[in-house]
Amino acid sequence: MPSAVEAVRDYVSRMCADVSGMKVLVMDAETTGIVSMVYTQTQILQQEVFLIDSIERARSEKMPHLKAIYFLRPTPENMRLLQQEFADPKYGEYNLFFSNLTRDGQVQQLAEADELEVVRQVQEYYADFLAGNTD
Repeated sequence: MPSAVEAVRDYVSRMCADVSGMKVLVMDAETTGIVSMVYTQTQILQQEVFLIDSIERARSEKMPHLKAIYFLRPTPENMRLLQQEFADPKYGEYNLFFSNLTRDGQVQQLAEADELEVVRQVQEYYADFLAGNTD
C-alpha cells in the first residue's frame, strides 16, 4: 500500500504528465502546503513546470504560450477566482485538478464561465491532506 507521501507525489506527477509542453503550476495556500511537503521546487521544475504561482495573486501579464495546471481546493473563493480568470484568460489552456470532491453545481458554474473554451480538463484528486515525510 503506498504511503500518503507517495500518493501525493503520484498525483502531482500525473498532473504534470497529463499536460505536455511548457507549464505553469497555480495553487492556493493549502495546496501549496500539500505539494511542498512532498516535492522541492527543483523537483517540480524538472517536470517541465516553468512557473509556480498562487491563485490569490493578481496577474495582469498574459502568457498564452504556457499551459496552466491549477491544483486547488474546491472552495467557493477558488471557484470565484477561476470564473474571473476565465473572463480574461492569462494562459493558453487550463487544466483543473481539485484536491477533493467538488460540490453540486460548481463544475457547471465553471463550464458556464468558460465562454472562450480554455479549460481542457477537470479532475478530482483526493489529496486534501498534508503528507508527512519521514526523511
